[in-house]
Amino acid sequence: MPLLSRPYSRLLRFTLCVLCLFLLVGWARTVGISPSPSPGATPTPRGQVAVPTPELSPPPGWSAILPGLQLTNTSIHGGLVASAARPGRVIGCAMSTPIYKPATPPTFVLSEDSGKTWQTRTVPNLPPAKGCDVFADTLQPDTFAMLPYTFGSALYFTLDAGMSWQTLPLPTLAVPIGLTGGQLVAVADRANQSRGSLMRASLATRAWSTVGNALPPSGWDPYAAAVDQDNPAIIYISGMSGATTAVYRTMDGGASWQNVKTLPSAHRIALFTAHQHQVFAEQLDGFSSDSPLFYSADSGALWRGIAKHSKDGGESLWVSPQGHVITENTTDAQTGVLYTLDPARGAFASLGSYKLGQGPTLAVVTDGAAPALLYATPDHIWRLPLGA
Repeated sequence: MPLLSRPYSRLLRFTLCVLCLFLLVGWARTVGISPSPSPGATPTPRGQVAVPTPELSPPPGWSAILPGLQLTNTSIHGGLVASAARPGRVIGCAMSTPIYKPATPPTFVLSEDSGKTWQTRTVPNLPPAKGCDVFADTLQPDTFAMLPYTFGSALYFTLDAGMSWQTLPLPTLAVPIGLTGGQLVAVADRANQSRGSLMRASLATRAWSTVGNALPPSGWDPYAAAVDQDNPAIIYISGMSGATTAVYRTMDGGASWQNVKTLPSAHRIALFTAHQHQVFAEQLDGFSSDSPLFYSADSGALWRGIAKHSKDGGESLWVSPQGHVITENTTDAQTGVLYTLDPARGAFASLGSYKLGQGPTLAVVTDGAAPALLYATPDHIWRLPLGA
């Protein structure tokens, strides 16, 4: 039989190679060998491969921080807090494994220079968890607390900036809302139209006590609560006044409460406090409003309505302990426009448009000699220096 010409010979070899490849893939599936994920792809708990996360370079002026770690971003306080007692100090709860797959306990991280450099502290006996809430004492600079996301978890606290740790049992259905002067403040059993109660615990004695009478009428879940940065007797909580969302305030540690602001267009709200008795009430969702943000410079006695870039709420807002404010208005899944806000005048100034990554964000604004915005997504953690 005559030999095949070169083009037909190459075609035959190519056909045989393709046939061998199909046979090899079929054998691999038969014996249970799975193909390796592509670079950047993330295996999920059930073995599927998630869409690869885009690799992002730091935008101009930004830097990537805490490489290899992930910050929690699913709670009221989140896993990152700027210290009110020592400007420039930041603490966080960092994960070295994906949040959906807890394999190791969270790590306590601390920065003394607004996130430029970081120290890590191991918390003895901290259980594996998907993350944790963190609290920085507003008056005592070395007192912090961590609450891991585990069933029936105790609260872990330190009085020496993480060098040693103790535990504090948490009452059933109690949710910490603030830490000030060595006192942990918590709200207990406030959900599903239950008013709940206010509780306090001394870290020195590790004893809990219920404070005052029942809280004001509850409203949309989850509720918002915040403790004054300078006076622990002043606390704010969201609730209902008739059918209207309202901000209630106590000036005597919970013995009595007053309605200091109603937000007729709001459903859920967020509350923030800052030094010099500043307080912010932000509409998170609800109806269209010309003023989805309200600001008070005098403990809620007088309020100023502030127009934002979104009239129905939902625009991200972060407040530093000194009252410096940054907001973000997202334009697509990865891009946001950042603004500084002067709340006394209601004036915004653009910081620019940035592509910082997808997913829920967690951010803090720091004070001190080198103020900065620290901005975390599930896949990236960034730092932007701000003008002092």
